[in-house]
This record gives sequence, C-alpha cells and structure tokens, in this order.
Amino acid sequence: MRDDAGEVIPARIEAVWKRRADLIKAVRMMSDSASLLEKLHEEAPALFAHTQYDVALAWLDSAAFALRQGMPSRLCPMCRGIGCRVCRSSGMLSKEKYAACVSDK
Repeated sequence: MRDDAGEVIPARIEAVWKRRADLIKAVRMMSDSASLLEKLHEEAPALFAHTQYDVALAWLDSAAFALRQGMPSRLCPMCRGIGCRVCRSSGMLSKEKYAACVSDK
C-alpha cells in the first residue's frame, strides 16, 4: 500500500490508511446531498418554506470542504509513520499540511 506520492505505508498505519476510502465516500455523499438539495430547491422551493435551506446547504458544503482539506494524502516526513506532534500521532498528513511541513524544513 502506498500514499499519493508512492511512499510505502508502514504496516502500523495500514489499517487506518485503508479506511481513507470510507472518508472519501462520506465526502462524496455530502457533495451529492448538497447537489440534490440545490436541485430540489430549484424545482420545488415550497419544500423548504419552513427550513433554513441556505444554512443547511452551507453546513454540508463546509463539512465536505473541511474533510477534503484534512484528507490523509502523504506519509509524515518527520516520523515516517511512527507518529509525532506534526502529524498528531497519525503518521499521515494532508496535501496542504505536507506541503507546509516540507517547505518549513
């Protein structure tokens, strides 16, 4: 098993890394739900007469964005998957966190 850059995922975190597919699925479901809400609102706005449609849509979008931003992508370059403060003992970093970590070296 390898990260997004081809680094081998250590056995210690392999089981967690495999669950990344479930997180990707959850984010996709949130995005699909937001799309469905938008379509329903467009086609039948009366369904939302007693709801805070804009708030619900914003929460779905925010949740999907937050999860995408924190999605594990790379093996932590500081600990190589052992766990440290940089990766919060997960052994993994998101693309953004990895880029910041490597640029700080």
